[in-house]
Amino acid sequence: MSDLTSLASLRGPDPPPAPPPLPLLSEAEQPGPGTAQQLAELSHDLRTPLASVRLLVEAMRDGLADPELRGEYLTRIEEQVSLLTE
Repeated sequence: MSDLTSLASLRGPDPPPAPPPLPLLSEAEQPGPGTAQQLAELSHDLRTPLASVRLLVEAMRDGLADPELRGEYLTRIEEQVSLLTE
């Protein structure tokens, strides 16, 4: 027996076949040219009020807001949350 034949017998069983390829997206499912821009705008629209809420909460937690301002801060937080949930 040649060296190649003996090596082939030591190889073991063949691996299972590869799964079929994933189907391509149809033309209707392809992202449009404005998708990245729309996503960037949506991200900005979410981050802006969230950043405002975060700053107001941090100011209250750190004691930077006078007791008289706490009510105003809470009202502003409520307004920003309303913008996000409408």
